[in-house]
Amino acid sequence: MTVDEGDRPDDGPLGVARAQPALQRPGVAAQAVPRDMGDVLAIVGSTWFADVTAFDTARTEILGVFHRRRPDAVVSGGAPGIDSLAARLAREHGIPVQEHLPRQRRWAGEGGFEERNLLIARDCTRLMRIACRWSPTYGSGWTLEQARRLGADTWNLRLPQTLAAGTLYAPVGRSMVGLLVRDGVIVALPAEAGTTGWLGRPVDPVVMSLRRRRVRAVWVPLKAAGKPGRPSGISPDRRNGP
Repeated sequence: MTVDEGDRPDDGPLGVARAQPALQRPGVAAQAVPRDMGDVLAIVGSTWFADVTAFDTARTEILGVFHRRRPDAVVSGGAPGIDSLAARLAREHGIPVQEHLPRQRRWAGEGGFEERNLLIARDCTRLMRIACRWSPTYGSGWTLEQARRLGADTWNLRLPQTLAAGTLYAPVGRSMVGLLVRDGVIVALPAEAGTTGWLGRPVDPVVMSLRRRRVRAVWVPLKAAGKPGRPSGISPDRRNGP
């Protein structure tokens, strides 16, 4: 990925790239790679998801991309979550993987997350972003924007895509309580959550308020026990799918 979505600074892990690419100097525009280098698919996204079905959905989406249009290589950022999932699936299917890892735990400066993300954007011809709907940071979104600026086809998938029906588990005091959600609105909650003011409120601002305080909520779709189907809301920034 680029960052847990990286709110620049990224909260992803440090690492040293296996093959050190020439790092781009801060403040210098990224240079697009020649398109005759082959079809290089970047897959970036969040390290953590509130949606308990997110990684199953992400796996289905990534494998679908591999099967519909097998890339010549996959590039990513080596972080936990979507980056690592994409790299593992690519290797399992015999697709070469290039991982750009940061050398500094900071956004700007040589070896930082900004530079790493520019390398990902520069090296791809297509980029797929799979991000938590409620991430308070935007590193992978920033990478998508840079890749698009350099001429890559880009796609954006936020999970969960729909809040039609499910339960949001959120901390109240020392307990996790279940909030019943229908059509994106909290319609029922237990007595211990009665003073939160959440009843009747849309889910999105409630979860974002928790995330900004570094409090994690958990989303369980109504049909979480079943096999997740292919999401219908993948948002292409280009006309054709990945």
